[in-house]
Amino acid sequence: MLRDALLVAAVYVYVFALISVGEALRRRGWDPRVTRRLIHLFAGDAILILPLFSSWYWPALIPIGLGVLMTIAFMKRVGFLASPMVESEDEVLHVYGPVYYIISILILVAVLFDDPLTVVASVFVMAWGDGAAAILAPKLKRRHMYPWSDKSIEGSSIVFAFSLAAMVFTQAVMKAAYGVSASSPVVFTLAGAATAAVAEAMAAGPLRHFDNFTVPLITALILHLVG
Repeated sequence: MLRDALLVAAVYVYVFALISVGEALRRRGWDPRVTRRLIHLFAGDAILILPLFSSWYWPALIPIGLGVLMTIAFMKRVGFLASPMVESEDEVLHVYGPVYYIISILILVAVLFDDPLTVVASVFVMAWGDGAAAILAPKLKRRHMYPWSDKSIEGSSIVFAFSLAAMVFTQAVMKAAYGVSASSPVVFTLAGAATAAVAEAMAAGPLRHFDNFTVPLITALILHLVG
């Protein structure tokens, strides 16, 4: 129990440290769109310690606590928790993107705790794939947009490429640290990257604000079936 409690505390320290760095960058003139994505990119990496917990409810304490704190901060639009992640032109539903991400992690931890590779890989493809696309795609001079949304083929390509890297990295770390591996690593890798790219591209219309929720859950479903 002591180890579990220390792990929970360590993740809180890590996440708050990231948010503090994001706030410091924002105060130095960085656009909140960038600081939000950087936090998004690195915060999910803490999921790598999931196999160290003795039971699912210990890691579940992390998204529960962070979800409550983030929701309050976003509702009030005050405090260092919100400022590096809230963009001035944000729609209300988009503001809560990090909360949807946290909820998806809570569901994954609670439902698939006994399949840690799927949980870790699904969180990583969202953190790396979607996070990288949000930063890099808008910088491209020319994008070929999908007719059903404001997303692009180039953005989906970025999601796929970084998700592919996330899948390779995740499996390497999980195998080296915990001896956990997929039955077919190549299929697992390609399925995860492709599913993340397609799920992100299809998050249009009413779902466009909820890709932080849908992408990791859909990816986890496919990975659990092929893993």
